[in-house]
Amino acid sequence: MPTQINADAAKGMNSTIQFKLTGDGGGSYYVEIKDGTAKVTQGTAPSPNMTMTLAAQDYVDLIGASSTARWRFVSGKLKIAGDYGPRR
Repeated sequence: MPTQINADAAKGMNSTIQFKLTGDGGGSYYVEIKDGTAKVTQGTAPSPNMTMTLAAQDYVDLIGASSTARWRFVSGKLKIAGDYGPRR
């Protein structure tokens, strides 16, 4: 994820996104986006702006573009809690 971030789009952004991946290969990770950079850490963030929960395989499929986030959200496979908008 840190190598895939659009630095221009993330410039001035300050957000923490918690990922809770369930099932085989799952775990808890969070991404801190700050001024155009992203840092991934294993574990639970102290106070994330948003939390995304989905199966680990669904996450792999999502980043591999074999489906859309909208489809996963509507079908209930992706759950989002917190602030959906970027923090600037």
